[in-house]
Amino acid sequence: MKASLIGKHQHLFSCPVCSQPMCMVEGKSLLCTNQHCYDLSKHGYLHLSARSHKTKYDKQLFNSRRIMCNNGFFDPLNKAISCTMMKLMKPLFDQKSHLYLLDAG
Repeated sequence: MKASLIGKHQHLFSCPVCSQPMCMVEGKSLLCTNQHCYDLSKHGYLHLSARSHKTKYDKQLFNSRRIMCNNGFFDPLNKAISCTMMKLMKPLFDQKSHLYLLDAG
């Protein structure tokens, strides 16, 4: 499902290395016109960083965060961010132009 969503919106992506347009290849990679390739993980995530980073993220951390999200812990923050974004982007909505927002982690 994530691969098809990325493929549907591939025109919005540009290569983080060279800024060239990217396209979905075989439903599992984004490739730019200069052949920089970014593979989707087995979970459907796309890592666009030019170098890898060591993290302490593990399954337990994600499970804990999911519990916090499901119990409304982040609701006040989400509301504040949403209100601010709507105020700042209102001129774009008034122009009836397309607006795309990527939540990139």
